[in-house]
Parts: sequence; C-alpha cells; structure tokens
Amino acid sequence: MSDNSSDDTWTTLAVAGLAVLAANALSGLFQADKGKAKKLFDRSLELQQAGRLPEAINLLLQSIQKDNTYAPAFNNLAWLIALRKDLHGIQAAEQYALRALQYADGPADRASFLDTLGEVYMVQGRLDDAIQQFQESLRVNPELDAAASEYGPSFRLAICYFQKQEMLKAHSAVIRAVQAGSANPFVYNLLGLINLELQRFNDAVQSFREAIRLTPAWTFHIPLPPPMPLEEWRQLTLSNFYCGLGMAYYRLEKIEAYREANQEAIDAYPANPTPLINLASLSAREEAVAEMRAYLEDGLRLMVRPQHDFLIQYMLTEPNFESARDVVYEMLLTHNFISLSHYKDLLKNWHNNNLRALQASSSQIINVNNSNGVAIGDQNSLSGVSIDALR
Repeated sequence: MSDNSSDDTWTTLAVAGLAVLAANALSGLFQADKGKAKKLFDRSLELQQAGRLPEAINLLLQSIQKDNTYAPAFNNLAWLIALRKDLHGIQAAEQYALRALQYADGPADRASFLDTLGEVYMVQGRLDDAIQQFQESLRVNPELDAAASEYGPSFRLAICYFQKQEMLKAHSAVIRAVQAGSANPFVYNLLGLINLELQRFNDAVQSFREAIRLTPAWTFHIPLPPPMPLEEWRQLTLSNFYCGLGMAYYRLEKIEAYREANQEAIDAYPANPTPLINLASLSAREEAVAEMRAYLEDGLRLMVRPQHDFLIQYMLTEPNFESARDVVYEMLLTHNFISLSHYKDLLKNWHNNNLRALQASSSQIINVNNSNGVAIGDQNSLSGVSIDALR
C-alpha cells in the first residue's frame, strides 16, 4: 500500500475537481474549450500509461477547467479513484461518474460511463446499485464485454453476485466473461471459487489450473502503484491460485494432490504464509505435532496484521487443529497475534469443550465437525490489480 502522504495527495486530488465545478457555478462561468480539454485529456492518458498518476490527474483537472462538460475527463477521474478503492474520495468519484453520464456523447460512451459508475458503487458496497449499472451498460452496448474482455462488466457482475452469495447468478456472469475471450487469470480464479461454493470440485480444479496457466504470460496492466514490485505480485498471485487448487483437491479428498498444490504455492512465493498454515493444518489432522509446529512457526513469522487476520481466524476455528489447540494458542500468543487474556479464555474454553466431549463419548453421543481443510488467501480483492484503466 502507499504511504500516508501519498494517500493524502490522492484524496486532495480526488476532491479538487468538485472545487472547480463549485467555483464555476458560483461565478457563473461555463468553460467550453473542448479542443484544449481533449488535448489535456489525451496527454493525461500518456502520463497515466507512464505511471505518472499525480501529473495525469492534474491534467484531468485542467481538462475539466477548460470544458466542464467534457465527459471523458470526469469519467477517468471517477475510474481512477474507484480502481484505487480510495474510500476518502469515492463520493467525489460518484459525482464525477454522474457528471460524465450527463454529458455522454452517444451509446458507446454512455455504456462505458455506466460501467464506471458500477465500479464506483461496487467500491462503496452498494452491490445492488452496481449490478444495475453493469446490466444497463451491457444493455446499451452488448459488445462491451468483448471490447473490455480483461475487466468487462460481466466479470464485475460476477464479483457482486459472489459477494452477495448468489452463486448461480455469479456463475452465469463469469461464464459470459470467459466466453468474451478474457485472458485475465482472476476471471478463472473467480470461476474456481464459485465452483467450490457450488460443490463442483472437478470444475474448480480446471478453473484454478487455467488461472495458473495464464498467470506467467499475463501482462498485469496496473493503472495504479501496485502493493509490491510487479513480478513479486505475479508470484504471490500464482501462489494464491495454487492454494485455491489445493482447496479443490482437498474437497475431492485427494490429499496428496492437496499437499503438492500447497508446496507449489510455497515454491511460487516463499513469503506467502497461507500454504504453510494449510500444511500445518494437514499435519495436525495426521497428528504429526512436531511437523505442525514447524509449519506454523514458518507461517507465523511471515504473517502481519490486518492482512493475515483471516489466517488467525482459520487457526482458531479449523477443526483439524482441535487436538492441538493448546499448541496453536501458545504459538499465536508467542507471536503476539492474541493477548494473554485472550489466550487464557481460549485455553479455558478448549479444556471445557474437551471435558464435554469426553462426557458425550461416554454416552456415545459424538458430534464430529467437518473440516474446511484449507485456507485460500485473502479474497477481498477478487479482481486482483490486473486492470487496464484506459477508458
């Protein structure tokens, strides 16, 4: 992630366009030099491609000063803020997108601007509104998925439905993205996750394998500064896809294939703690406590909060760890992922649960929890960062 000063700069830039509009409205100005606005906009795209984003945004702001009806500049401002998931500037992004729609020049522009508004709503968590905009963009321009096959409306529709847990609709949407010719590995990763939820485990294997196949050649068009160097991000992405493949194998009860997939994940990116925690879970299931400890130690050294909170939760709840909860709790405490008071409460509850289990077994009333068996990485950013931002 960027540093705080960079975040402040982005937020300032995000709202600067609103100040331009407000100033023009108060003074009665209505700029209409479309030729200069377009030149500034075209130059901003060049700077954007070169990764000089603050300069690019400054030119976009100059563009709307020259013509405050020039829709492409407003649309691109909204698009960049939404892609960055800048929650401080996202309200401004909504106003920019609505302004772009107000002055859209023809159906093609309108479809693209509706797509941008859908992205803004998705970042805001307004999933139903986002779905409506994506659907409308495709109604206005049915070819938009093919024209933007790497990050088209159907892909984002699938993400929205996935987040709403409407898996059949998510599946239909992501299949449309595939049929549009997408070579984006995140499309196939999402298809794999959906297939897991639908318990189509063999299909999930094929989806994750396709994501893995596409990743080395994927260009990763990133319009914003990535959270790490590009090739490192590619390796981490590949590692997480192998974790997804491992989950599919685990659900198929192909334990050796699951083990191999997680080892591939480690090989792809050794600094990813997820496959190490997965293998620790498998070792716990096999009652290989020393091996479990070794994997946990290696994984915990790599974990940071809040990025890996999902792994902490997994370690606290995964049934495979049940017989070794005391060891897991102790290691979480040692690595400062839980407090001493939390550790004592967890340990007390675990001992009480063991006592109840013994009492139940004496009456032959035994409840066995099914294991999830594997964590697949943080899926909060289902689209990854492989986005072509030029609209």
